[in-house]
Amino acid sequence: MADKPIPFSGPMVRAMLDGRKTQTRRAAKAQPVAIPYRHPILREGDVEWPIGPGLSIVSNKPNPPDAWAQKNIRYSIGDRLWVKEAFIPDPPSDDPSWNDNVATYVEWSGCGSRLKDIPAKLRDSDYCIFAADGLIEPGTIRWVSGMFMPRWASRLTLIVTDVRIMRMQDITDADAIAEGATYRLECRGDALEDIGWSMDWGPIDSGKVLDIDHCLSTAGGAFLNYFHTLNKFPKKYGDDPSMWPNPWVAAYTFRVIKSNIDRVTS
Repeated sequence: MADKPIPFSGPMVRAMLDGRKTQTRRAAKAQPVAIPYRHPILREGDVEWPIGPGLSIVSNKPNPPDAWAQKNIRYSIGDRLWVKEAFIPDPPSDDPSWNDNVATYVEWSGCGSRLKDIPAKLRDSDYCIFAADGLIEPGTIRWVSGMFMPRWASRLTLIVTDVRIMRMQDITDADAIAEGATYRLECRGDALEDIGWSMDWGPIDSGKVLDIDHCLSTAGGAFLNYFHTLNKFPKKYGDDPSMWPNPWVAAYTFRVIKSNIDRVTS
């Protein structure tokens, strides 16, 4: 068991807070490569699976070699993951800890609000504002990217309960729902009478469904549409979906704890 960070976008954070997301898929960094040439010692259908610099395993079996899977699974069952998301620190200005600090609150707030200059006592997720909560009008504030969120500011902890290696397009409807797909009565898209599945994580009755998240007839289709659009597949590979990659991914199932990782006792 290990403690590791994991980044999420605002909509995905919102889905976890609402109890609608318990899975995430992360593409393997080292994707297998089909061997395009013929060789006396190679078999038809052989695939090269990279396992390290200058190292690979050649196999024509349908499933990845164990050595490759171990290199590409970032998280393991039992790992505790602290979620990184966009935020800003919002420590109280009247706390006595500012008196003995390297900077007063006025100095801190007027000089870039650096995270390292916050008193240790106030380095707490309770003293943060999170972009995913939608409490501040978009464009009126400069958020700290989730990539730079320190451990103390995280408010969500995930306990990994299952790990699977699979192709992205093998996702089931049940898995897509666990990824956050929602069934909506009014939205644009290909579903009959604008009723169908979407990866939009806004309120179900908000009526605000983005073009990127338009409804489809199945939950799995909605997730793949979201994944392909998010990764700009049409721009990179053309408009024919049959020409798009079907990457190997690690599918992680997790339990969500709404607390900073250092407050989680077990």
